[in-house]
Amino acid sequence: LTFAMLGVFAVVYAFLGNHVPEPFTGPPMAIKRIIPRLTVRPLYSATTTIAFANYIWLLLFWGLLLETSGAGRFVTAMAKGLSKKLPSGPGLVAAIAGAVIGSAAGGSTVVIITGSITIPMMKQVGYAAHQAGGIVAASASGAGISPPRMGIVGFIMADQLGVPYLTIMKMMVYVMLVWYVSIMAYVVSLGGRMKLKPV
Repeated sequence: LTFAMLGVFAVVYAFLGNHVPEPFTGPPMAIKRIIPRLTVRPLYSATTTIAFANYIWLLLFWGLLLETSGAGRFVTAMAKGLSKKLPSGPGLVAAIAGAVIGSAAGGSTVVIITGSITIPMMKQVGYAAHQAGGIVAASASGAGISPPRMGIVGFIMADQLGVPYLTIMKMMVYVMLVWYVSIMAYVVSLGGRMKLKPV
């Protein structure tokens, strides 16, 4: 529904943008110029293709696939098993789930996949909303440096440095470990201060 509404807004704005008050006023355009720009002109079609066709449908598709296949529950169960003895509650579950799914997703889409499960869990045991959101956002942000995918960062580094992608992956393992160990240390210390029980 959100993407459909954004699409309708873009089309309506193309036709009525010159009637919108400042600073959002657009130039007046004839219909014969609007239609090609919304469909085939590179100015808009490249952005639309990159944003929607290449990425957003993947987020929706894989998020739904993970949800319906039970992969989200599996990752949560695995993270719960790893955090049974530490006073962190579901905060550590969120950090571990972010690391595991982030290494496969390769981008901050992990927030969509794990956040819907872990944020309500954290709020139930006493985490503030900003703490729960911050933990999930931090663990999702590490997905860009998590081998084997690493998002686009690894490919740019391999290209610019002129080294094989495998070499970049080996180097990024250390960065990823520091990132997630730092998040987990924060979550465990916060859980200890809040006197949370192990999961």
